[in-house]
Amino acid sequence: MTAQQFYKRGTITAEPFGRDGWLMRESFLMPYVVSDEALKEHFDPLPVIPQAVSYAIEWFQQNDDSLGEVFRNAYEDSDNDWKEVPQLEEAETWILDNSNIFARAWQMWPDVQIQEEADEPED
Repeated sequence: MTAQQFYKRGTITAEPFGRDGWLMRESFLMPYVVSDEALKEHFDPLPVIPQAVSYAIEWFQQNDDSLGEVFRNAYEDSDNDWKEVPQLEEAETWILDNSNIFARAWQMWPDVQIQEEADEPED
């Protein structure tokens, strides 16, 4: 087991502890231990997104676009931003293919994990 990051009220780092436990570290609490079962039941892993999608989230949020506008523009192909900005065009297909992960990443921004270029998205 390796350390992982999760989200509940903020980013929490979980490190393996014992045979089937996790040492949880939150910025505002003392570290505490939870079982593997409790970790899976009560904590959601941070979304993992490609670098291009990270750029797209930053770009659209800086332009005050809503999540709904991003999806509408991607599905309807009604916004020239996707074609005029090369980094956005690269992210468009991933966003459409992984809409649930993208929506979580958008809402939790900037508490997300950026995947390495060769990795596949995690569900």
